[in-house]
Amino acid sequence: MKTTLSVWLCLLAAVTAPLSDATTGHFSVSVPSEPISVWLGDAVVLPCTVTPSMDARDLELRWYRPQKFNMPLLHYKEHQLQTSSLDPRYRDRVSLEHGTEALARGNLSLRLRNITAADPGEYVCYVSSDQWYEKGQVSLHLNNLVGSPLVLSVQPSNGDRGGAQPQVNVTCVSEGWFPKPTLTWRDSKGTEVKDQQGVYYSTDAQGLVSVTGWLLYSPSDSEWLSCSVSLSQGDSREGRVLTHIHAPSGWMAAFISLLVLILLSAIIIITVLLVRSRRRGRKESKGNAVRSAEGDVSPEEMKELMAKDMDTEVQKRDLEDMRKKAGKI
Repeated sequence: MKTTLSVWLCLLAAVTAPLSDATTGHFSVSVPSEPISVWLGDAVVLPCTVTPSMDARDLELRWYRPQKFNMPLLHYKEHQLQTSSLDPRYRDRVSLEHGTEALARGNLSLRLRNITAADPGEYVCYVSSDQWYEKGQVSLHLNNLVGSPLVLSVQPSNGDRGGAQPQVNVTCVSEGWFPKPTLTWRDSKGTEVKDQQGVYYSTDAQGLVSVTGWLLYSPSDSEWLSCSVSLSQGDSREGRVLTHIHAPSGWMAAFISLLVLILLSAIIIITVLLVRSRRRGRKESKGNAVRSAEGDVSPEEMKELMAKDMDTEVQKRDLEDMRKKAGKI
């Protein structure tokens, strides 16, 4: 009899437990257990759902970074998205995946756009009611970015002193890495070179890292050097450069000097010829202008001008005769 009663009590508890959870508002939050990977600058969805499936529009929802509960990325409460006390780093970059309508199906997923280098890490999906709350944590991973091909150069060192072994300054530059890479120098034997070298890093607005390495080295120690820039996960780029700076020989230097003199002489001669040519052109243009001015008067017009001059002379003579006669009277 006692055994039968125990069985019935267990069955009753199993049947009423889900009903009890439903009536008391108990729920759980489901999030992925594996990190979610994304590329820099892309958009990503951080999944989060309520189980059992239920209408979550009456619940409060917070998406926030650890230790940032009071400054969430997104805050839904009292049937609307809140706009105060939000994390300014995520302004205009976050939203619910399918809007507030998706809350009716228990979908609380967050959409994050324009991923930056500061975004990787943990995100908390927090859901609460008057009687219960649950939270889940989603991990966001940013994919590695391999930077630009290496640019290597060799220059004479300005620090050479009398009696010291000649050295060269070797530089290695690359841009666009994420996360921060490491730079390694090796000689032709594969031995790492650590002396008299330095590495500088800079980060742009998007979080991409540029690296510049320099090394003072004696060309007699190795014919060439290799520069390797790599990430901790194994992605890398490598380049090589000769350490010897080949100066031009004596006859080559003389030939280059002679060629420069010839070019300068040619430029001077051409300039003088151009100046003379322009002066001749000006003189010829002036002569043509005078000739054209003389040729503008036609023969008929010339006759008229001469006739006018003759009439003027006659008038002058008549006037002079009249003055003489008047003087006699």
